[in-house]
Formats: sequence, structure tokens, C-alpha cells
Amino acid sequence: MGMRRLANFLVTAILLTSAAVAFLIGWFFGYYGARIYLPPQQELRAVSAETGICRTSGSQEFITLEATPATLRDAILAAEDPDYFTRPSVYFPAFDLLWGMFDRRPRNRSAAITAPVARCLMTRSRQCWQTQLEWHVCGFLLSYRMQTRLSRDFIFELFVNETYFGRDAWGAAAAADAYFGKALSDLTLDESAFIAALPRAPSLLAANPQRATARRNLVIDRMLAKGIVTAEDAAAAKSQPLVLAPTATPG
Repeated sequence: MGMRRLANFLVTAILLTSAAVAFLIGWFFGYYGARIYLPPQQELRAVSAETGICRTSGSQEFITLEATPATLRDAILAAEDPDYFTRPSVYFPAFDLLWGMFDRRPRNRSAAITAPVARCLMTRSRQCWQTQLEWHVCGFLLSYRMQTRLSRDFIFELFVNETYFGRDAWGAAAAADAYFGKALSDLTLDESAFIAALPRAPSLLAANPQRATARRNLVIDRMLAKGIVTAEDAAAAKSQPLVLAPTATPG
């Protein structure tokens, strides 16, 4: 009889605990989710082109995925998130942690394209967060909402257009002009790899040619490992000296 009572008690405790956890999760998503504002894609595209979401400068052309040169696109993916377009549509960093327990191969930072876009869009959801803890909570929920409401192509476009590349350049097009005085379509493989290397530490790389060259070459090596470029093209690109536009101000 005692064992039966204990079993009933444990079952009841488990059910009550599960109900409490479910209630807290529901409250968590409901309370903070209602405070997150994520405009539709077309509105975000218009804002990015007219005034910028993160940048404070004026209008500039919005670079679509189709208008992004293939070499630059592949370099960004190699530098930031090679699995971006092949990963399941809804992605959580915890999945990457679990994957890493079974796969020991080196991996890039989790959601390295989605995360900076989410941080940028957080500037338009200030009513969601007031404290550092709420910043992380709202950022997590915004990342989830982005991946369910915005297309993966568009999130990549926002990364290309709204990321800070150093030298007061917001977006890859501005970076190409600031560092090389070129349009995106005129960038060479080595220049594209350098631009792709910038977002993680733009000011540091812009001021340190030796480190910037090493990071550029790492991006090229990753492109080679993925079969994106040939060994000959990779070697030729890595042999190029890093020559930046002299008129730009470092950092």
C-alpha cells in the first residue's frame, strides 16, 4: 500500500511540475512576444534602403541576394555560417550544442548571420527590453520570430546591407567603396574574402594589415575546403598583397 501511495504521489508531482513549467513557458512567450515588433519584409526593405535600420546615414541602394556577387556571397557564408542555407528552417543555438557532442569537426559560430541581424532589429523593439537580461530574452524570441516570418534569403540580405564593416561603412557595398574604391561587382576573390572577414572585428582588422591578411586567407581556405574555388585560384588570391584605399580612415 505504501508503494502505491508513493507512486501516486510521484505521478501527481510530475504532472503538477509539468503543468507549472508549461504555464511559465506560455507566459514567457506571451509576455515578451507581445512586446516584440517585427515589421514585414517589404517594410524592412524600404526602411533599410531609405534611412537604414542600424546605420544613421541616408539612403543607399538595397542589395538583393540576386545582386550580391556570387564570390562575395560564398565568402560571407564561408566566413560566418557555411550551413546557413542548408540548416533546418527553425534553428536554435542549443541544436548546435547538441550536434557538437557527436560531431567533433570545427564549426563556425552558431547562427552567425541571423544573430547580428537580430541585434540590429532589436533597435526597433526597444519596448521589449529594459535590462540586460531582457535584452537576451527578447533577442532569443526575435531570432525565432525572424526565422519563422522572414525568408532566409531576406535575412541574408539584411546581413549584407545592415552589418557594420568598419570605416563608417554600413553594408557590403559601402565597405567595397571604403576599402577598395570599387563597386561590389568589381571585387576580386581576395577582396571579397577580406570584406567577408570584417564583420567579426572590423576596426581591429582595418587597423592591422597582417591580421587582416591572415583572416582573409582563412576565408579563402574555407572556400577551398568547400570546393567553391580551385586550388589555383585560392593560391593566387592568397598571394595578393592587401592594398586598401588610402583615402579611407582606419577603424
